[in-house]
Amino acid sequence: MFELINKKTYKLLFIIAALLSLVVTLSVVSKSVGVHLINDKLGHALMFFFLAFLCSHSLGSKFGYKAIIGLAVFGLVIEIIQYFLPWRSFSVFDWLADLVGIISYDVIHRMKRRYLLKKLLKKSYRQPDQSKGEEKENV
Repeated sequence: MFELINKKTYKLLFIIAALLSLVVTLSVVSKSVGVHLINDKLGHALMFFFLAFLCSHSLGSKFGYKAIIGLAVFGLVIEIIQYFLPWRSFSVFDWLADLVGIISYDVIHRMKRRYLLKKLLKKSYRQPDQSKGEEKENV
C-alpha cells in the first residue's frame, strides 16, 4: 500500500509526541486556565488516539496487543508521575480516557484492515471471462 510517510518518520514523530506529552505532564498548569472536565478527558483521549496512530504506522504489521499495552502503561506512568508532583494530581479517569483513545484507534484500525482485506479478496476472486472480455466471479 502506498505510504506518504515512511516508518522511520512515523517512529520519530511518535517519539516527539510521547516526549511532548511528558513535557505537558511535568509542566505547571495554572488553575485559572479553567479546563473543563469533559475537555480534559477529550484531550486525553485524542492525545492517545494520536499516539496509537503514530505507533501503529511506525510498527506496521507488528502493531498489536503489546503496543496497545505499552501505550496503556505509558498513560498510567504519566498519571503516577503526576501523583508525585505537587501541582498535578493522579486521576484514574484521565487514564481511562487515555485507554478510550487507544482502544478507539485500535477498533478503527482493525475495521479499516478488515475492509481493505475484503476488498482485496473480492478483487482477487474475480477473473476475466475469456469470451466477453468481462470479469466473472468464480462459483
